[in-house]
Amino acid sequence: MDDSRSGINTSGFCFWNLVIVDADGKVGVVLGAMTMSASAEAITWVLQCLKEMSGFDLSGITVVMSDLGATEDAIKSALPSVKACLVCTWHIMAIDFPTNLH
Repeated sequence: MDDSRSGINTSGFCFWNLVIVDADGKVGVVLGAMTMSASAEAITWVLQCLKEMSGFDLSGITVVMSDLGATEDAIKSALPSVKACLVCTWHIMAIDFPTNLH
């Protein structure tokens, strides 16, 4: 969801690119937003906007993948049907692992 830690975002804003994979395996971007931070409130706001703007029943969303900036509580508060919050392996290997390796 969030690219704020990737190193390619030089503006300091958090860009939320929300993508859904449908039952047929097709991928589509459903919402893009920018926030000043990756706070729990920002995550909830972005996901609430998705629900309101899409007009779709999002109760079928059960898995969400993001970088570590998105907290599980914030995601589940907006999308209670989510059962699993996965973390992007690129962020772990490129940012978290080398940064925390001492």
